[in-house]
Amino acid sequence: MKHSRKWLYGILLVLGVAFFYALAQSFLEEGQLFLQVDEACEAGTGEKPVQVLGVVAPGSLKRDPEVPVRFELAGERCRILVQFAGALPDALEESREALVSGILSANVLKADEVVAKCPSKYR
Repeated sequence: MKHSRKWLYGILLVLGVAFFYALAQSFLEEGQLFLQVDEACEAGTGEKPVQVLGVVAPGSLKRDPEVPVRFELAGERCRILVQFAGALPDALEESREALVSGILSANVLKADEVVAKCPSKYR
């Protein structure tokens, strides 16, 4: 009886490890790429969901109630145009870092989420 329980526990352990491995792989395949602006420009990700971190380019933030918000995220070597139809965070300003999630195609990021980095008061 004890011998058969060891086999049962062994089989359950192997099945459990296999299940969690498959689950982890599915999350990795469906997850978003996290890129800096310059990496996103070079990657040419096509229609994949991405998260892009960059600085809101000075003079690029356009808020108009009639059309989606537009601004550019700047890197060291390139810029990405962001289009966003939702409500922007209050902390989003030009020359401030922002993390934008959405679909990137031809250096245009159609965003579904914009998160602004808050300024540090301890600089």
